[in-house]
Amino acid sequence: MDQLVIGIFGLTGCAGDQLTILNCEDELLLIAEKVTMKSFNMASSRELAGRVEVALVEGSVCQPEDLAMLREIRERSRHLVAFGTCAAFGGMAAMDQRVHPEVLRDTVYGPDGEPFEAIRARPLSSFVKVDFVLPGCPVEKGQLLETLSCLLKGSFPDIACTPVCAECRSRENLCIVLERDEVCCGALTRGGCGARCPSLDVSCAGCRGPVEDAYYAVNADLLKGRGIDREKIRKKMMLFSAPAGMGERLEREFD
Repeated sequence: MDQLVIGIFGLTGCAGDQLTILNCEDELLLIAEKVTMKSFNMASSRELAGRVEVALVEGSVCQPEDLAMLREIRERSRHLVAFGTCAAFGGMAAMDQRVHPEVLRDTVYGPDGEPFEAIRARPLSSFVKVDFVLPGCPVEKGQLLETLSCLLKGSFPDIACTPVCAECRSRENLCIVLERDEVCCGALTRGGCGARCPSLDVSCAGCRGPVEDAYYAVNADLLKGRGIDREKIRKKMMLFSAPAGMGERLEREFD
């Protein structure tokens, strides 16, 4: 494939994943030689129509406009990539499913805020077929370049699903849970970041989304055994995991 025709789109989110593309400064010219971008609002003021080979979609579905846009993108793209943690798992917008979205809206904007319709935040896969998931908050530059390289060859890369804990141990970091009795989500979270936060002595918040077989109950029991408050554990675990179907499981675990 000489030229890969892609579109880069943003739903409700911070646009940090799109910014990662622009931060590939040394590789941008090479990318431009191989890729034709039909849509990328962060880099161009023009929204171009037409079909694309690959659509990179950032953000979660939080408004009716998001859903309408997502379905339109799906119709005119051969492959759709959930671009970043919000698109893949719902992200921080979905972190507490117990509170109704209208309550959150009114709390943030107050009685003087301009009214708009809000829906419960969901990942892209709740509404359309997703062909590939590239997690990250934001996505890792290396994994983004690897994905683009594989797409140019007509395939998707193999993204490792090992937990952050494995990367943390390989770097010989001291365990934040065992050494400091703090909540760390490294055992529950997809690796690929090189255990960046624990390596800087900061506990993992789970921003890359949950591993496929996350043992929440076992980790919750371990943390409770260290004398950590159960509500603190629940909040930390649900920060990036609730939209992946773990919210209900966690609620049962902590009842």
